[in-house]
Amino acid sequence: MKLELISEYKLRAELSYEDMECLGFYSYDKVSDDALETIIGIADERLGFHCTLNACKTSVYPFGDGCEIYITRSADKRHGSESKTRKTVLSFSDMKLLADACVFLSDQNIIGSECRAEKTKNGTVYHLIVEHECDSSFVDGEPYRLFAVSELCGNDPFCKRGASLLYLNEHSSPLISKNAVETIAKMKKG
Repeated sequence: MKLELISEYKLRAELSYEDMECLGFYSYDKVSDDALETIIGIADERLGFHCTLNACKTSVYPFGDGCEIYITRSADKRHGSESKTRKTVLSFSDMKLLADACVFLSDQNIIGSECRAEKTKNGTVYHLIVEHECDSSFVDGEPYRLFAVSELCGNDPFCKRGASLLYLNEHSSPLISKNAVETIAKMKKG
């Protein structure tokens, strides 16, 4: 089993089929709570990733002959500081990649979103604008391919660090103006 701390709040576990057998499950979609608690315990020992199963979100995906498991714990808010959010633009070169990402993001409870389409000389680029906690790193090492990722800068047309809302409004058309992640994920799941 390979364990990787993606951020202070997110863990990635890569399991071979043999690892799955040792933990008592044989299919990525049949992971028991006992197996997850064992993985979290090992991650705590090896990496200092402290989490209880009822205080975290898990997502499991097929990977090679085994699976990969993403475990995300919520930010510690005991010190009274509310977590701030930011908006990020995820851009995709085709609709299938967008739909796959929406399924993944909906599993991660990324909800505030908008989807826009931009016609370019090389085809259509789909922009998904998502709001998330500043400390989350949901785009790092995730199982979907991005065309581009950038921070949403608001209306500043001279923004150098990311996508300008002004640019997106001028060069793209809205496809879904609210709850795009949930809407597309539901369509994909059928």
